[in-house]
Amino acid sequence: MTHPSTTVTLHARWTTRPPGLRLAGTVAPGTHAVLEDYLRSLPGRFPGRRILHLMLTAVHSLDLAGIALLLDARKRLGHQHIDLRLHLPPGLRPTHGMPNGPVYCQQGDAPGLRQLPGPGNRTAPAGGPPPAGAGGPTP
Repeated sequence: MTHPSTTVTLHARWTTRPPGLRLAGTVAPGTHAVLEDYLRSLPGRFPGRRILHLMLTAVHSLDLAGIALLLDARKRLGHQHIDLRLHLPPGLRPTHGMPNGPVYCQQGDAPGLRQLPGPGNRTAPAGGPPPAGAGGPTP
């Protein structure tokens, strides 16, 4: 986990196959403005494309505000009839952040979570009901 006072970096690279953006590093308060700029410029970078890809497979830390930026971009692009497909790293799990601080997603195991079957590598609180359509619990 990256402490909020630590310098964080986010690397971005445009891709043509598939058309979109590849991110690597950390999405945290210090990188939100850069991420938002890249997300806003996606449709102009690929005019006429109806499907764009955001590869997050090399992102090792993603805070809640960063998740909100991604979801907002998907919604905004959806209104433009563009499908933004998010490619997440396997094993990305929600975890607790610093006390009274942000909550981060990091790769690796998180206590109290279990893997659910089905697309999207979703997780749910241990002992809680699975999301609709996720099937039953895994052992």
